[in-house]
Amino acid sequence: MDDFGKILNSHTVEHRRLLPGSREQVFEYLSNPELISSWLMKAEVEQELGGRVTLKSEAIAATEIKGEHHEVHECYTRGIIHQYEPPKLISYSWNELTYNVATFVKFELLEEGDQVRLILTHSRLPGEMMASVAAGWHTHIDTLIALLNGEEKPDFLPRFNKILDQYRTLVIAAGIVAASSVAPAAMASDLSDGSYNLIKSQRAQLLSQYDRVWKDVDSLKRQLSDQEHSPHQDANQVSLLNQEISKRYTELKSIDTLLADMEQVLR
Repeated sequence: MDDFGKILNSHTVEHRRLLPGSREQVFEYLSNPELISSWLMKAEVEQELGGRVTLKSEAIAATEIKGEHHEVHECYTRGIIHQYEPPKLISYSWNELTYNVATFVKFELLEEGDQVRLILTHSRLPGEMMASVAAGWHTHIDTLIALLNGEEKPDFLPRFNKILDQYRTLVIAAGIVAASSVAPAAMASDLSDGSYNLIKSQRAQLLSQYDRVWKDVDSLKRQLSDQEHSPHQDANQVSLLNQEISKRYTELKSIDTLLADMEQVLR
């Protein structure tokens, strides 16, 4: 169990794993979209503070996941980079419209002899997702270690299913109620079930707005690229497009902050 993650509190899981290689090499696997795609999921990353991160997960049939009775949908995780300090730290919001969650992930790298200590913290998680998220990160990190060692990439689902029950046990031992029908914040504070459900509904609306603005940025960037590569480039149009893109980034960051504030209340 030395390699197993820990349940830090009612909404946070942490993994501390020793990885081969240098911090610079490992950081590339955490920030370079091509390398992220090799061990986690398909990725697009703007490698700078305030940049956008997009991760695309594949759909998984319910029958393929041990003890699950629902489809795991294909979905996009979208977030803004909050900390970017190569080669030691990167963190970003982890927002999923499909599952109506606004979470946060942080990767820290510490030198430990000729190896690297990875500290991965995923917070603001709903109780019903903690076991699967913890098991998922455990399995993905195993894949990363294999790649860093120059080994063949192992199959994900068999290894994930093998450890999922152990993480469920850890979540239960931590006293976390993993039920989507229960409002944990309402039980722990003065927040009523009605207020809890209202905030969840508002969060879903914000995530939809986030998704729309995100797609606006993509569209504007395509227009900007077309202008910049046009033999008849319009400097005024390029300037206007850059201004609009900047406005959308400001809006994304504002929504990101509102989502984080909501999670503080819900957790």
